[in-house]
Amino acid sequence: MVPVDIERGDVETVLPSKLEKTKCQKCDECEAALYCPNCAIVPHEEIDLLKCIGCGSCKDICPYDAVSTGKIITMHMREIDIANTEKLSEMEGIEIFATPQEVLDNFEYK
Repeated sequence: MVPVDIERGDVETVLPSKLEKTKCQKCDECEAALYCPNCAIVPHEEIDLLKCIGCGSCKDICPYDAVSTGKIITMHMREIDIANTEKLSEMEGIEIFATPQEVLDNFEYK
């Protein structure tokens, strides 16, 4: 697991890319979807975050600014969430990592 509620206090995090439906003009040919290198955009509906690599191509090309990327927000970690993360770390078979890179560093490729 890579929880955001690992440390006490305020934490800055980057939100994933998002299709802003209120700005989407439902173009016949969605430029953002056409330019996405991973085909992560379902036109007029959503961005498939399992495919999205956060490159920003969609945001740059959409003439209506209907895609948001890289927005940074500050979250305040609640004590209950920190306590729950600590409990999870004590469970058998559960590993807690502070960053996605730590997951990769601890993953054995075959």
